Amino acid sequence: MITRHWVDRVAIVTGATKGIGRATAEALVERGCRVVVVARKPAEVDETVAALGGEHATGCVANVRDEDSARAIVAAAVERFGRIDFVVNNAGANASYGSLLDITRDAFLATVTVNAWAPLALVQAAVGAGLGDHPGAAVVNISTIGARQVQPAVAGYTASKAALDVLTRGLARELGPQGIRVNGLSPGLVQTSMAGVLWEGDRGREEAEILPLQRLGRPEDIAGAVAFLLSDEARWMTGGMLDVDGGRLLIGGEPRNLMGQFDLTLDPVVAAATR
Repeated sequence: MITRHWVDRVAIVTGATKGIGRATAEALVERGCRVVVVARKPAEVDETVAALGGEHATGCVANVRDEDSARAIVAAAVERFGRIDFVVNNAGANASYGSLLDITRDAFLATVTVNAWAPLALVQAAVGAGLGDHPGAAVVNISTIGARQVQPAVAGYTASKAALDVLTRGLARELGPQGIRVNGLSPGLVQTSMAGVLWEGDRGREEAEILPLQRLGRPEDIAGAVAFLLSDEARWMTGGMLDVDGGRLLIGGEPRNLMGQFDLTLDPVVAAATR
């Protein structure tokens, strides 16, 4: 049984209606936190808030690509709950699969905007609205182990996450004196809808077989690690990247290396799903 020890804490979670974001929102509410559920689709936001319990959550419909979204999200948190203690930047996007030689300017900028600029903008707005006014303030940015690998079909996406990793360390350096910790979390392959082309069917089974822990990640695996990074148990951690990957980074050039050597652009199933 998890102790509800965050009854006075408020968290913003972006991309909170499915996958890692939904599991994170559930984990934080389970621990007593109040959560601002941020996502693009009103019906999904409403359903998530209802599932979490209206007294523990509020919704904010926002597309983090939009210039004013960070201010709107922070305003929703302060208006409903009066404070902000935690920010979890989970919303992510990949606007292009394939060769870097084929990625368009618009696709690349869309990816970087969601994955790097939007987390920075939200932290800026949250700090301006009082993040750090209460002890224990913390930020977790969801990255990927791919930021430290060469993944040919998603290199634009992983480049944007590498930028997020640098921003995480920079923010940790700047905000530490204000009592705000900033850490990153790097998942391996997790069974989410966004990553479906990587794990559905035989590809997921083959990937799991080469992992030391012999299974793919689940959203709740990442949510528990997020909760740890936000907690007082991690109070002397800032600027770090926590790998939660089932041991994937321990693996080298195995033939069935879906996350490193396997070229997704040659996979007809992936090609059909991303056309």
